[in-house]
Order: sequence, then structure tokens, then C-alpha cells
Amino acid sequence: MHNTLKAISLAVGCLASAACAQSPAATGTMETETRRIVSQYKAMVPNPAKGTPSKPVVTGPLLGNGAMGGCISAIDKGPRFWLCKNDFWKLSDRALSGGPRVFGGLDVKLPEYGGGSPVEQRLYEAVTLSTYSRGKRGKVDGRVEMRSWVAASENMLVVEMTASGQDANVEVNLWVQEGNDAEVATGADSDSQWVTRRFAKDVKIATEAACAARSIGAKGAKFSIKAGQTVTILAAMRSAFKSKTPLADVRARIGGMGPAGLAELKKKHAAWWRDFWAKSFVEIGDPLIEQRYYLSNYVMASASRDPNFPPGIFGTWNTTDTPGWMG
Repeated sequence: MHNTLKAISLAVGCLASAACAQSPAATGTMETETRRIVSQYKAMVPNPAKGTPSKPVVTGPLLGNGAMGGCISAIDKGPRFWLCKNDFWKLSDRALSGGPRVFGGLDVKLPEYGGGSPVEQRLYEAVTLSTYSRGKRGKVDGRVEMRSWVAASENMLVVEMTASGQDANVEVNLWVQEGNDAEVATGADSDSQWVTRRFAKDVKIATEAACAARSIGAKGAKFSIKAGQTVTILAAMRSAFKSKTPLADVRARIGGMGPAGLAELKKKHAAWWRDFWAKSFVEIGDPLIEQRYYLSNYVMASASRDPNFPPGIFGTWNTTDTPGWMG
């Protein structure tokens, strides 16, 4: 898929270059032009609670970096971030036994806040925005704005939460999917949570993935965000295909993250997507078709970058152990 994307980008780039030579409006660098064009387009999801979990393709907002994926659904008073890994499969050749598997998720509950607004995905930045509010009789007196993204440069989900009007109490739960002959483990301390899921029974190759989560600006699984302040939740993932010690690696990574590390992660994320969009562009005068074109490129880049582990038929986003057509 990665090679296909490169081929499409090269072909479109040739067409775009020809168009640019004829269009007075298409001046400046490729980066300037792609920022101007792609920044116009967003993906709006009115109800992320619908369609997830799902055996076929999910309908919620999709995040990813080609190796780690995340999709958003809803829990009571907050979002659920499903955590997925493109190299986390149950590698069995028994009939109806093998295929890509769900790993787990990160639930972020806001007990005093109501349902979220429609989710907005900004394609150029590869950042997803959602808002939760509180109040009485239709009058809003407090909001929590969330900016979520899977870092382009490493396997880490980032959820930035800013409170306004009122303080916001938050409950964070990192969980792992049980069942289907999986071996799971969970743990927590005063600062972080971690989980693992492993398939080693009746498989050709044992597979395992680990995830650890903690917050910058707060401690523990329950905390309060002061009005005007921001707290950032980090969830790092690693598989046994990429490391002999995935759990130790993710715990060490999030344990060493602070404001400076987060700023560097943001910088690398913005640079990767800026360079990705600058490879080519197409402008045809039809906003609907253009939006679908750039959304498709966003999904492809979010699902497929590792040539050793291409995604299954539903991309990286596995939310069940029984995907359609075995994934």
C-alpha cells in the first residue's frame, strides 16, 4: 500500500505541476500551496459513538501513524480511544482462528460534563478536536477542549485537555481486551498505568503488545484540571516485533516525558505531516471531491507506512477479536 501511495502521489504531482504552470494563483512553494489547499478541509463526525466497536470498518474518527492506530467512540460522559497496532495479530492458521486483534483502549471520563460536540479532524495538522461542556438550563459555564493525535514520529497517543470556565475532574482508565486465549497483565502506580496482551497458545508465532499511560500536568488516574490550564495524557505502545522488552520500553518512555519532550513531539508531528502534504497536490475546483481526495490520503498515511507490516482490509483500526473476513 505504501508503494501504491507513493505511485499515486508521483502521478498526481506530475498533473499538479502541469496545472501549476498554467495557473497564476498557483505560485510559491509546494509547501505554501498544499497548506493553502489542504487546510481548507476537515472531517466532521457528528456522533462518534455510532459504529464502534465494529467487525467491518469503523465509522468513528481515525488517528494513526501507520504503525499505531487510534479511533474514537464514546463512553458515558467522555471519549474512548481504541488503541490498535498494525503488527498485533493472532498468528494462527486454524480455521477462523487467526487475524488482526484489538488491543485495548484509553477511557477519559469527565463526570460533570455532558456529551461532546461533533468531532472535527483537521487533515493538514492531523489533529482531532472535540469539546465537552457543562451547565444548567442550556447555559454553558464550563468546557473541556480536547486535541488528540497519534504522533507521526513514534507510537504515542497524545490527548491534550484544556479546561475553561470551571475546573474539570477527570478519570483516566487504560484497559486491555481479555479473552480469545489471550494472556493479559495490568499494573499501576501513583503516576502511571500499563497493560499487556499476548497470544502464545496454538499460534505459529507468539505476539505481544504493551501500552503505558501517564499525564503531564497531573498525577494518577483521577485528577482535576484547573480552569485555564492544560493537562496532557500520553499513551505509548510497543510490540514484541519491534522490541524484546516492550513493556519496559513504554514505561521508560512515558516516564521520561516532560514538557520539553512533548514540545519536541509536537514539532516532529507537524513537520512530518507538512512534508507529507507537500509531496503533491491537486486542485480541481470541486470542494467535495477535493475533501474526499485529501481525506483518503490522510487515512492511507495513518494506516500504512511500515512495509514489513501492511494493514489488514480495515486498516490499522481493529476494535474486535472477530473482524469481518478475519481481517
